[in-house]
Formats: sequence, C-alpha cells, structure tokens
Amino acid sequence: MRLRCMYTMVLGALLLCGGCSEECASELPAIRLEVQLAGGVDGAALAKLVIRLEAGGKTRVKEAALNGALADGQTSIELVLGSFAGQGYSGTLEVRARTSAGKVAASARVAVAGAGDACNVVNITLASGDLGDGGPPQPDVAVSDGPGPDRGKPKLDRGKPKLDKGKPKLDKGTPKPDKGKPKPDQKLGVCVGKADGTACPYGKCLNSVCCTGCVKGKSCLTGTSSTSCGKGGVTCSTCTTSNPCMSPKCASTGKCTQMVKPIGSTCSGGKCANGTCCKGCITSSGGCSTGSAISSCGKGGVACKTCKANSECNDPICSSSGSCGASTSPNGKTCSTGKCYKGTCCSGCVGNYTCQSGTSTSYCGKGGNSCKKCTTTKECRKAVCYKQGCTTSAAPNGTSCSEGKCQTGICKCGSSSDCKSSKMGLVCFTISGRCGCKSSNDCLYNRKCNTKKGYCY
Repeated sequence: MRLRCMYTMVLGALLLCGGCSEECASELPAIRLEVQLAGGVDGAALAKLVIRLEAGGKTRVKEAALNGALADGQTSIELVLGSFAGQGYSGTLEVRARTSAGKVAASARVAVAGAGDACNVVNITLASGDLGDGGPPQPDVAVSDGPGPDRGKPKLDRGKPKLDKGKPKLDKGTPKPDKGKPKPDQKLGVCVGKADGTACPYGKCLNSVCCTGCVKGKSCLTGTSSTSCGKGGVTCSTCTTSNPCMSPKCASTGKCTQMVKPIGSTCSGGKCANGTCCKGCITSSGGCSTGSAISSCGKGGVACKTCKANSECNDPICSSSGSCGASTSPNGKTCSTGKCYKGTCCSGCVGNYTCQSGTSTSYCGKGGNSCKKCTTTKECRKAVCYKQGCTTSAAPNGTSCSEGKCQTGICKCGSSSDCKSSKMGLVCFTISGRCGCKSSNDCLYNRKCNTKKGYCY
C-alpha cells in the first residue's frame, strides 16, 4: 500500500487536506478517508495519524504528519493502493491520532471493501481514546512516500503477488470515469441503504455517503466557499454583503461572515477605511474624518492633511470641497510688529483706511493703533511727529507772533509798535523783549498798570 498526501491549499506535495473535493485525485485504486473528530477531541493538539490496513492476510501501516490539518476538526487523506488492490480488497482500517508526545488521543476502526479500479470514499469519526486492544498494532512492513518514523530497513514482502507483465496495459485512450457521479464502491458506511437527508455523524446522508459539508443539488460540497457555504449537510448558502467595504466570507464553521477590505479600496464617493466607505479623509491611524477641519482636511477618501496659513495675518481654512485655503485675519489681531490690518501686519498706524508709516503730523502713531494728527496752540511752537509720537518744537525765528517776532520759540517785541495789541501793555521792554506798561496810560480797555511788575491788569 502506498500513501500519498497533499495540502491542497498550500503545500501541494501531500494529499492531506481540510477542504478537498469529494473524489480521489489519483487514477489508481484508492481510498479517500473523510476524517472527523468527535466532540471533546482537540484537533490542534494532534501531531500525526497512524493508519493500519489489514486486507487479504496482509498488513500495512503508514504514519502521516498533520501539521495542523485537524485543527478545525476534519481533514481528508487519500490512500493510493496500487497493485495491492488490483483484484479488489476487503478488510479492516484502523486510524489512531497521536499527540507530539506519542499518546493516542483519538481512534476508530471501520470495515472497508472495494473494486480494483475504483475510488472508495470512507467516512470515519475518531472518538476520544485508544481502541482498547492493548495498544497500537505494529506493522509488518512500513512503506513511506516521505520521511516517517525510523523502523529499520523495510523487509521484502515476498508474499505479495508479482505483477503479471503479460497482462494487457490500460488503454489510456479509454474515457475516464465521470467523477461527478457516485460510484458503487462509495456506498459504504453509515449511509448505505439510507434515504437522502437521513442524519449521520456531523451531517446528512446524500447518495449513500455522509455529507458533512453542504448540499447543492445532488452534490456534496466542502461548504467552505463563499458561494457554497454550510456544514452538517445543510443546503449550501451564498454569502453576500451590502457593505461595499466588506467582503463576504464563509467561516470554517460553515457560517457566512464578513471580512474588512484593505484600507484605500474604492467605494462609491470615497475609499474604504476599517470597513466603512469614507467620503471625507482617512487619518494616519486608518480612521475616517469628515474632512472639514483644518487639522484633517480632505474629501473622497484621500489622506487627511493639515491646513497652514501663508502669513501671520491670514488664517487657514478647509473649504467644503476638502481643499486647504486661507482667510484674512480680523483687524486688530496681534502680530509680530504690531496689529493685523487687511491681512498685513501694520507696525505704523491705521489712518484713512490704510496702514500708514506713522511718521507724519497728519498720521502719527505705531504698533498698528489708530493714527493721531499732531497740533499745538502754543505761540512760536510747531507740532511735529517724533519717534511716531506727537510733540512740539520751536517755530523758525522771525515768525510773526502776537507781540512781535518769534525767537528761539518765544514771542519777543523789537519796539513799542509791536505791542499795539498786547494785553500786557503798550511799551516794549527791549532788554527782555516783552511788552508791558509803565503807567495805567499804557494799558488798553481802562485796565490798570502794575508798575512794579510792568503788566496791565
């Protein structure tokens, strides 16, 4: 007996799988074991299967590493029998599941029989514990398609019938059997002679075979595809979802579920983010923002961006279209050299609806404040803007004033004729350059003269 196993999903070298079709892959005489675990048996703890076949007075033993194939409680193994069963076979098949420590955790025994040109599908359920026959049987010959336990050099089985080389070879041009139709040797096990839909271990009978997947028409499928999902012999379901950012999936339990599409997958009006269609912007953590804030701006599922202003007197904005822009800051907002006015930082003063330099008597000021007009009522003084603040300075000498001419910022008389309108008196005291009086006759409007101080009162 030869044992060939394959991981159909990934490895492709061993025919030991959890979701294969319901037929043998080989053209040779073969047995396909549909292995299931009874309740209470932890498939993840099982390391290998020891398979023993006794038929025609011969015994064959094979060990197969599981590598987690029974973690979900079921798998399939194909035994290619070759010339061992060329004339048909009838016997007993024992299967033991061992842990990595070599302990038998689950086992079962079934009767098998088949023709020499058929694929015989056999359902077997491993119950907890050993078969109770005193321990696992020892093989008389160990045959391996790959690495296995070191049992010493295999002995030649001289009782094995030799190949009749005179026998005509198989006409390879003959059409292959239709593997989609149940074969007579498949009608073995708990469902032989039972009506379709009859309960069997972990499933329901279909075409005399216990279907543990799902039923589609007259076919038993594995029940792990999103288009044909189900376990326990139920009718296959098609998994669907109305969420454009989720993909339908069939779980190992045979129940329809959903899984999140990758971030950035296209959806109507946006892109997917953690299972939702984001029409705003997607944050660095994969969340979805409305895309209208200056700290997370964007539309249509783009990456969020932070809007920044191009000057200190402009404020950043995020438009309704998800684009960054800027708006003029309110007038009077503090800036580096003064206050904002019409989008610029004014360090002078604001006057006549403009930011002025703040150095003229008409527009004097600084720090972005309102401008002041510099004026004075003092005779022989003139208004000036000095260091952006209003003050006065002496008027030019010779400038006319009420009592004569200005000299160094003071009004002085040169003769009594300069005092004709003076309130102090009509006499010019040339030494002081001030108008005054010497008697009451020098005072206008019937005022009297303070002769000691020389002014009218």
